[in-house]
Amino acid sequence: MRNVVLIILFSVFSFLGYAQMPAEEGLASFYNKRFNGHRTSSGEVYRHTKLTAAHPSFPYGTDVLVTNLSNNKSVVVKINDRCSPRRIKIDISRAAAAKIDMIAAGVQKVRIEVASDSIKARHLADEIADLEAAADSLPSKSISTNTAEDSCTIQVASVASLKNAKRLAEKLNETYKMPSNYRKVRHRRKTLYKVFVGSFTNHDEAKEPLADIKKTYRTAFIIAN
Repeated sequence: MRNVVLIILFSVFSFLGYAQMPAEEGLASFYNKRFNGHRTSSGEVYRHTKLTAAHPSFPYGTDVLVTNLSNNKSVVVKINDRCSPRRIKIDISRAAAAKIDMIAAGVQKVRIEVASDSIKARHLADEIADLEAAADSLPSKSISTNTAEDSCTIQVASVASLKNAKRLAEKLNETYKMPSNYRKVRHRRKTLYKVFVGSFTNHDEAKEPLADIKKTYRTAFIIAN
């Protein structure tokens, strides 16, 4: 029993040590296509569509924020494999490489930092902010004062992944105590998920909730159901 407790304490302190590590910089590469479907050193199967990575020392399951220093684009990946520390600091999946636009370069200098909850929340907020401009240009039937009797909802944002759409919808539901949902759309050959909150019988009923929501999500607007 004592040995079990010591192992648990050692694991906790090791994790806290990694969580407090400063950011490091180095070269990143991404997996060759031929590795798709192969088993990683953690036992998981590598899938090029997943946001995963190999690192020399971070514990398996650690979430890491990787930032391409040439364009400041970031992605959060989960460590599930090992790579040699001799030249490459981190080896990321093809999907992760596409998110930070390093496919063409092949190898890119990056910043690597353990993704705490606050870092992941900031990353999600940045991703939403980057896509809000695209949300404004997506075809939606907007409500005007001339259609005050139409049922409507509030579009909060458009996000790039289904996971983030679900996460944002859950957060909106919890924060504003209103039903929330999302819808898949295609825009310039890309898939986006438009996230909505609330259901209102008319435009005037949605005005007050919209004002409250816009305190956090500045580009939120009312659209027809």
